[in-house]
Amino acid sequence: MKNKKNYQLLLSIWIVALLIKCVGASWDASYHFKYLRETTQIAHIVNTIGFLIGLVTFFYMWKTRENWERSAIKVIGLGFLVFLLAIPFDEFWHHMFGLDLTTFSPPHMLLYVGTGIMIIGVFTHIRVSWNHGVVTERFFVWSQLILLSLFLENVWFPLLQLEQGVISYYLFEIGKPLASDEILALLVEPQSQIYGGIPMWLYAVYVSFFVMLLFVLVKRLSIHRFSCTYVAGLYVLFRVVMDVIYGSVAYPQSTVPYFLVVMALCFDVAWQEISSYLGRQVFSCMLTVGILYSVTLVSSTIPFHPPMPIEVIPFVVLAAFVGFSVGDGLWKMSRWKKGYVMKEVS
Repeated sequence: MKNKKNYQLLLSIWIVALLIKCVGASWDASYHFKYLRETTQIAHIVNTIGFLIGLVTFFYMWKTRENWERSAIKVIGLGFLVFLLAIPFDEFWHHMFGLDLTTFSPPHMLLYVGTGIMIIGVFTHIRVSWNHGVVTERFFVWSQLILLSLFLENVWFPLLQLEQGVISYYLFEIGKPLASDEILALLVEPQSQIYGGIPMWLYAVYVSFFVMLLFVLVKRLSIHRFSCTYVAGLYVLFRVVMDVIYGSVAYPQSTVPYFLVVMALCFDVAWQEISSYLGRQVFSCMLTVGILYSVTLVSSTIPFHPPMPIEVIPFVVLAAFVGFSVGDGLWKMSRWKKGYVMKEVS
């Protein structure tokens, strides 16, 4: 039987490693809107530190594993493998195509997939640990909420291209860019390049699809009655803190998806008050799209959100319904639905 206190410390190191990677990735996104890319830039080093802490922890856990841990540790290992393969792919991509000012490039997508698999592996490992009585209830609940928030950050990360781009383009237009002279010299079509060539309709469609998908999965996990609100709140808090830091050191900031917390709270309440599947789906999807587009009514001298064209609303609604259905389908296919009855926070 594993020592509960020591094992929780080991699992906490995992969470710290992923948090460091998260900070490094956020810093990296802001860095690219100010300076040209360098392999040894400090943001990459921070990300690498988080990666190495996780890697050392992985090898230790692999060496000391028990039978019930094998599957989850293998998932973590797969995440590391994908991430490691993505690193030389990213270097090759930059070598072939030069400046890569977009979060939606193929190697970046592979990095997100690798990180996401790692998070899922750690998440699964803690759930299995709870079943085997080697973590406390409070540690279990809060570690799950934090990891879900980190997973949300990983899924949301590509949208930083638009959330940082809208402010960077605004500053460029008014003649107060934060980008270096080297970056500015490369801008031939400023709006397209700053937005990374991403179509304006993508933001709202992407948000509505993945918000519904992730919220459904979070509720199906039955961690807490306000689990979506906790997860979204932790993520938005992280974004606010990072924006404050970037503002204090004259780094490019991003718009913050404050609306995500309102969406999450409404989803939590709807899930509790509406019992039918169809009722939950219709109410949650329509309300989510309504909240998303309500931010377009906010008037501000500084951009409050990325572009969200009104004419794509039918596709945004469709994306929300599809996301809800996909999330529920993934849950039904998962192994998590069997044998994991969670208690709420005491």
